[in-house]
Amino acid sequence: MNIHNYLNNHSGNTVVYCVGDKNIIPMMQNMITSHNQSTNETIVLFALDKEMADACREMCPVIDYYPASKISNMYFQKLLIAHEILKRNKIAIFIDADCIIQNSFKLDMMEQYCATDADCHVQTVSHKKWLGNGIEHNLVINCGTGIMSVRPTYRTKNLFSEEYLLLTDYDNYIDDQHYFNLHIRPNDILKINYLNKESYPNGWHYHANPEYADTFKIFHVSGIYGYQDMDSTKEYTGIPAKTENMKHLNYWYI
Repeated sequence: MNIHNYLNNHSGNTVVYCVGDKNIIPMMQNMITSHNQSTNETIVLFALDKEMADACREMCPVIDYYPASKISNMYFQKLLIAHEILKRNKIAIFIDADCIIQNSFKLDMMEQYCATDADCHVQTVSHKKWLGNGIEHNLVINCGTGIMSVRPTYRTKNLFSEEYLLLTDYDNYIDDQHYFNLHIRPNDILKINYLNKESYPNGWHYHANPEYADTFKIFHVSGIYGYQDMDSTKEYTGIPAKTENMKHLNYWYI
C-alpha cells in the first residue's frame, strides 16, 4: 500500500502509527498485538523494508514506505511521516516498537489537547545531559519521542518536511529525540505538553513505581530494561534485554 493512497483515503481525524525495519520485527509484532488487544483503534505500520512489511501484513494496515528521500535515517522517518499526516489536517500519534499498550489512549490525548492547547504531546523522561536543560514546572525533564503526538496548527503546518529537516541540519543530531530537545524545544518552535508518567511511563519510571502496572496506557520499555540483568552498570544490549524483560513482566504476546 502506498503512503499517499492510504492517507488520502483515511477517513478519521487521527492516524496512530509505528515505523520500523527487519531488525525489530518481533518487538514490533509484540507491540502491535498489545495494541490490538487493548483498543478498538487502528494502528498503521510504515515498514522500512520488505521483511518488516511481510511480517506484519496480517496484523494491521501496512504501508510499503521504503523511503527514497534524501533522509534515510530511520529515527527521522517518523517526523517525515508526521508531516504527511499533518498536511492532510490530521493528528499524528507515534508509538515506538518497544512499547506495551494496556489501555485506550486516543481519547486521553485528544482531551489533553483541549486542556493544554498544545501543538504536541511527548513522553516525560528524566533529565539527561545530552538532551539539554529542559525546565517545566520547576522540574528538570526532557522530551521523550518514543510516544509522541503532533496536531495540525499554524506552528506545525510546515514542520518536519524533508526541506525543513535539511534546512535545520537534522543530521547534526543523534536522533529525533536529540533533535526535539536541542532544536524544537529551546527555540520555542512548538507548544509542548508532557504526558504524565503514570499513564505513559518509560522504563525508569515504571521500574521505580510498580503501581503503574495497574494504571498505564502505554509503557515505553526503555532505560533500565535494556541493560543486561537490569543492571545499569552492565552492558546495554537493547532489544535482546528488553525482550527478556518483557517476557519476565508478562508483556510478551507473540
